[in-house]
Amino acid sequence: MSKEKLFDEEIRACINTSSSDSLCSATTISRKIMLRITTNSGFEVEIYDEQNVDFLYSGAFSHSRFKDLRQRQHFTFSIDQAPQKIISFVRDSRQNNMKYIKCTLLGNTDKNQRFCKLELVTRSDFKDMCMMSLELNKLHGDQLNAHLIQFIQKYKQQCEEIPVLKKQFENIQIEHKRMCEEQRLHKKGSAAMMEELHEENDELMGEVRKKAAEAKHAYEQAETQEANLRSLRAYYKTQLVELEKLTEDNEKFAQDLDQCDSECEELQEQLKKSLQQKKKLHRLYKSVDAQLRSCKASSEHYKKRLATSENRCQLLEEEFQRSLESLHTQSRELNEFKRENDVLKIEKTQISIEVSFLGLPTNTYL
Repeated sequence: MSKEKLFDEEIRACINTSSSDSLCSATTISRKIMLRITTNSGFEVEIYDEQNVDFLYSGAFSHSRFKDLRQRQHFTFSIDQAPQKIISFVRDSRQNNMKYIKCTLLGNTDKNQRFCKLELVTRSDFKDMCMMSLELNKLHGDQLNAHLIQFIQKYKQQCEEIPVLKKQFENIQIEHKRMCEEQRLHKKGSAAMMEELHEENDELMGEVRKKAAEAKHAYEQAETQEANLRSLRAYYKTQLVELEKLTEDNEKFAQDLDQCDSECEELQEQLKKSLQQKKKLHRLYKSVDAQLRSCKASSEHYKKRLATSENRCQLLEEEFQRSLESLHTQSRELNEFKRENDVLKIEKTQISIEVSFLGLPTNTYL
């Protein structure tokens, strides 16, 4: 089954070279290498250096190997998602300084036994955390030969493209010379044109300045007219408010006038009635005046009779006092008689009770 290439680009990695015999002699450098990711039934990761054919490491991850890797490193994604996760991390590391790729070359002095540990690392304030660690074996023998053949074919293809590129470069140079000559001729022919254009431009600029001055003057006049218009608008608005107020006052005055008319009619009716009543009172006054004159004539007679009546009233009052005292005396006697009568009634009742108790007829003693 053919492999599908998902990623084959240049990356920057921290290369850490060490030996299992002498870990203290490890060195770390940052340089650019190539990363290739392909898929088949699983996926394959390969790192290489186009400047150093000896730098070639590859690792194939089948379903069973990835399952074991997932259990040990606690991945939360499947084998189908793993290639895209690696590619996404690599692309993020180009923009994010908190992510980087680390390659640790391990093994003894025998180069055929060396392998590479590829790590995707995220920095934090506490420590660097490895998000994924993949072990890649160093290719040799047929695998290295296949890689070299592929590299030579790629280099050969690039070499074959050199004459074509050289021819294209020569054509570009010829075209560049031709365009430079055209530009020189055009520049020479355009000098006079530029001078003429400058003169025309000066004339146009004069007209533009004149038009600008006219436009400025017109603009100032427009602003003045607009200010006058705003002033007139405000004045008419004020006049309109006053007119509305006067209209309201006129309507109120008309209502008051109607009310005054009705009140005047009522007052006229009352005046008529008052005049009629005045005539009646005038006639009554004449009659009363005549009676008063008659009364004045007989007032002396009534005064004398009044004096006599007063004397008689005094005598009657004295007689009334005496009668009243006699009446009080009779009332006291009557009350005394009532008390004696009540005592007799009580005694009669007691006698009746005693007679009834003795069994004698009541009528015999009463």
